[in-house]
Amino acid sequence: MNFVIIDHQEAITSCEARVNNHAQYQDSYQAASDWLRLMQDRLAMCSDLSGDKHSIANKLDRVQVRLKIGGFLVSHGYHMLLC
Repeated sequence: MNFVIIDHQEAITSCEARVNNHAQYQDSYQAASDWLRLMQDRLAMCSDLSGDKHSIANKLDRVQVRLKIGGFLVSHGYHMLLC
């Protein structure tokens, strides 16, 4: 009978861990989705190519930095999916 109790406890512990992992994945997914919406809005603003070469280069630099941040968010969410 003790084996049955231990098996149930292990199953409960395993399920709780999966629920926690899923909650972390959902948080990562939401952060990546929020970032993507924000970047779509900012991209629309940055797509204005008026101005001098320096101002356009600054816009490009800002977009590249934000893409790196987004790549991290997406890869972190993907990593959470694999766990």
